[in-house]
Amino acid sequence: MTNETRPIPKKTIIIISILIILGIVFYFINEMGKSMKATKVLYYIGYKNVSDVHVARMTKFRNENTNIEGFKYTVKFHNDDTNQQCHGFLWADFKHNVIHDFDCK
Repeated sequence: MTNETRPIPKKTIIIISILIILGIVFYFINEMGKSMKATKVLYYIGYKNVSDVHVARMTKFRNENTNIEGFKYTVKFHNDDTNQQCHGFLWADFKHNVIHDFDCK
């Protein structure tokens, strides 16, 4: 008795390849969207000239004082005005209340 394996059809390989490519494209679009949102919030609080904005994590939160939902960003960016590398937290709710805690070096 011999063990014969059935080859994977070309149509299946093409479908799997397309799904992998779509997943990679979706990932990069999602990362760009997160950094654009964080850049917009940074611009709102006065960091007008920033570059290399990287969002490590973005989580939803509810402010206990105002009971308003928003997002908490863990960001790292370069402030071009002062030529400093900054990292820290940025809390922004849907009513444009912003709390930030950055350490710039």
